[in-house]
Amino acid sequence: MGHWNTKEGILELLFRLVKVPSVTGTRGELRMEDEISTILMEMAYFHKHPDRLYKKEIVGDLLKRKAIAALYKGSNPTKKTIILLSHYDVVGVEDYGRLAPLAFSPLECTSAMVEENLSADAENDLKSGEWLFGRGIMDMKAGLAIQLALLSEAAEKGDLEHNLLFLATPDEERYSAGMFAGVELIKEIRDQYQLEIDVAICSEPSF
Repeated sequence: MGHWNTKEGILELLFRLVKVPSVTGTRGELRMEDEISTILMEMAYFHKHPDRLYKKEIVGDLLKRKAIAALYKGSNPTKKTIILLSHYDVVGVEDYGRLAPLAFSPLECTSAMVEENLSADAENDLKSGEWLFGRGIMDMKAGLAIQLALLSEAAEKGDLEHNLLFLATPDEERYSAGMFAGVELIKEIRDQYQLEIDVAICSEPSF
């Protein structure tokens, strides 16, 4: 697989991520962990360097959920590192009402929205054809897809002067326990490679 950093590639990733019902506090988060790991291993760089893929289990977690990290090392030896930060859990779908069975199928959910009584803003968005509806698209699987796409392009081209440290965590929608595990994981990777963290970029939407 080449890099996913195109409109079509990001949509492909988005549909794969949204398809997994990773509702916080459920086994769906474990399925999401597996899907992210699969996507990372589809990148030639991590297929070649599986030792740069990491997981850290949440201490005392009954589901044994884990934070996931992947380190891309820049073409020129450097300690300077950018963190790409995201979470992979979502809230439940009760607010979708009768459309709840479609909440993890964006194309079907968006089509079904035509029959719903929407606010004027939402109806205009729907009619524009530029929006997708579904659980987790905004918060924050689109952001996660973008970060995976950027990582795939950097790893394929191999000309980035910084390292990229991708981190995705569970449990953001409840207690942020996944981020506590994530902080420990970042520290371990930083110490292993003596990295210098320049900036952390979170692609979650702001309102």
